[in-house]
Amino acid sequence: MKFTFHFNRFPFFAVLLVGLTILLQGCFKDKNATEEVCDNTCQYAYDGQCDDGGPNSLYSLCDCGTDCADCGTREVSDNDCLDGSSSSSSGSSGSSSSSSSSSGSSSSGGGGYTMNDIDGSWEGTSPGFTIQNLDLCSDGSFRFEDLIPIGTYVDQGTWTLQGSTLTLNGSNTVVYTIQSVSGSALQLYVVGGGYTTTFTLQSDNPCTITGGSSSSSSGSSSSGGSSSSSSSGGAVSCGSTVTDIDGNTYQVVQIGDQCWMRSNLRVKRFRDGSVISEQPFSTNGGESWLLTNTAGWTYPGGSSSNQQQLGLLYSFEAATDVRGLCPSGWRVPTRQDVEQLIGHFGSAQAAAYALKATSGWCSYNPFDEVTMCGNGNNSSGFTAYPAGFIDLQIGRPAQDIGYWFALNATLPDYVQQALSLQSITWEPASTNPPAQIAELDANTAISCRCVKD
Repeated sequence: MKFTFHFNRFPFFAVLLVGLTILLQGCFKDKNATEEVCDNTCQYAYDGQCDDGGPNSLYSLCDCGTDCADCGTREVSDNDCLDGSSSSSSGSSGSSSSSSSSSGSSSSGGGGYTMNDIDGSWEGTSPGFTIQNLDLCSDGSFRFEDLIPIGTYVDQGTWTLQGSTLTLNGSNTVVYTIQSVSGSALQLYVVGGGYTTTFTLQSDNPCTITGGSSSSSSGSSSSGGSSSSSSSGGAVSCGSTVTDIDGNTYQVVQIGDQCWMRSNLRVKRFRDGSVISEQPFSTNGGESWLLTNTAGWTYPGGSSSNQQQLGLLYSFEAATDVRGLCPSGWRVPTRQDVEQLIGHFGSAQAAAYALKATSGWCSYNPFDEVTMCGNGNNSSGFTAYPAGFIDLQIGRPAQDIGYWFALNATLPDYVQQALSLQSITWEPASTNPPAQIAELDANTAISCRCVKD
């Protein structure tokens, strides 16, 4: 008699057979099969040393593939920890192309960053609560400031980036491991220092580190003015210099569609030749002449040696006199002029950093008995220095604050407005307070920076 076995009549045996098939496939599994692993769950990730026990690792402190920032992608095969690059050369073309195409986004996991990811001007606070400024310029130059209580440490040179390793090559070589870049935040681990600093982006405009040469070298300033004009569009013609009625020559810089003097006005006569009266500077204020609505000027800090770098401080009456304070074809800026200037940089903080000179912006805190500096990077070429001011009560010496006229005809006659730049603020602590349009008593003598009509 013929016997026929029907699975549908014996479901139990059908399930048993399928289970045995799966089990047998597992027994004969390909021993060479691998799995790629890349994460940063290792507690020692981002310290600049490979700690997962695989090839080229210094230590075996973590599981294979969990220190991807320092070791790269790993391949795990039969509990062996292999270098991920070994399979990419011998694996399928599909796998290779996938690895290649993901390099742009691998910065979040494997540390494949590019210079475009981190170039810009950054400000951070170290664990010792010192304020650090780091300019990473697109031309490969850098400038670093650490505002420590006893002064300011400054270094500059060139920087390189390989994977997640950032190296600053200046008077000292400093190596960082990039922990993350997210929007306007950058986390850097100091290799050998054992701490992480979180930086906030101040400006993502490409910068060129020029030190003090941009403002002190008249030869390079002239070429800088003309090159700025040609690179910002041909509709505006700024020229390279302008001369006032006293024969003082000023370098010119184009910022957006505006042409600005590179230094503060220091003329002592109106455009028609009329003399502007010299007035005394006193730390107790200038009530004797500011209250009389005198069109006058005074030296910043009361010293004539300041005028070349800082210009002169002018009363509101001098700035608004119909005889003209600025050279022919130029004017004292309005509020709208200053708003356009600040707006060119995208944010008030970016504007402050770009407008301020690379030195001269320091402030003394008498309570903590420390001096801290909040210099800019002068990427704009504007080269703003703090000339101080004088009003009815005090004369502020040239050290940590500057005001420049921003005329506004809609205000009452006892109020004026001005572009305001500061070195630092103490609460909250920042070495890059934003550029502002401040309201001042009209009886305040401040700086003037002319703009072309």
